[in-house]
Amino acid sequence: MAESEIQQAVVAPPLAHLAYPQASAGLLGDMVIEVDPEYARKPGEVEVVPSTSSSADEGVDEMQNFDDYPSGYPQLAAVVNSDPNFRVYRRFGTLRNRVMFYRQHELAKLEERLQEMDLADDQAHPYRNQSIRRDKADPESERQALMDEIDQKLEHYDKLLAREQKSLLMERPTKRNYRSLINYIWNEKPIVQSEMTFLNPADDFVILSKEQDSPFHVRIEKLLQKSGRDWLKRLFSTPEQRQKTQDSAIDLYSKARINYLVQAIVALVTIILLMTPICLLFYLDSNREVKVVVVLLFVSLFPATITILARPKNHEVFAATAAYYAVLVVFLGSLDTKLNSAWIQDQGRP
Repeated sequence: MAESEIQQAVVAPPLAHLAYPQASAGLLGDMVIEVDPEYARKPGEVEVVPSTSSSADEGVDEMQNFDDYPSGYPQLAAVVNSDPNFRVYRRFGTLRNRVMFYRQHELAKLEERLQEMDLADDQAHPYRNQSIRRDKADPESERQALMDEIDQKLEHYDKLLAREQKSLLMERPTKRNYRSLINYIWNEKPIVQSEMTFLNPADDFVILSKEQDSPFHVRIEKLLQKSGRDWLKRLFSTPEQRQKTQDSAIDLYSKARINYLVQAIVALVTIILLMTPICLLFYLDSNREVKVVVVLLFVSLFPATITILARPKNHEVFAATAAYYAVLVVFLGSLDTKLNSAWIQDQGRP
């Protein structure tokens, strides 16, 4: 299903008017579903398939198969709990702001009452503003009750501010992880359609996991899915995963094993990015300008590469690039020093 169709499926009622695709291929987090036209199912007949998690190699729990859970929210909860990349939930940012504005308005009104009380006491009872002890001892003074109410409202308001700040620190899910939730709920329909409204809007979701898959990780999974090689499927899946389903159209991969492959590739690429410019600078018999161009070229290539292979933060990209640049510059400087020393020695010979 195309992205526009997915959005339309969620936004445009009634949902029942949209047809489920007869044959498609998609990824739900670490759950890989291949549907060949020969095995295409009709709407409503799609089998529920478990995803894999990083702990898949460690053992098999009871009720591991999703079919063991009752249909509905129990089964949906089991699917979402099966992988950290499925832990996608609504943030309800608009509702949070409505609550914040409501409590903010309450405090603003209490602040106005306190200011009015201060002005009135300044004219009729100035001692109330000058002494808290005398103000509290005055049975006609309402300031103590007002201050207690303000204190309660402020305590609740502070909790709202802290909760909102914590909410803003949560990451947004990648498009792939968000669509995993949409695809599963729309295709499997584990809950009634009237309770699917929480899927809108798409930009109001957060993910609890701090380790979303990198673009390179996702690409590896797609290549494994499209390869069609049985030995590759067995290599990157555990016996427990292969026992979860007998459907030949469904492939389950171990996230831990794919991580090992990704780490090996990242290590190899890192060595290449470090040794290639060093070798070029060492064997390149050209002027200094050409060597500087080589350094700049690889320094520009380095951050782009690590961004693809991983999901680094901005300061991590900056620090890694600076360290990489420093290594090349130090090597270039030491190389020029050795060449200059050798040239001086040659000039000094008779």
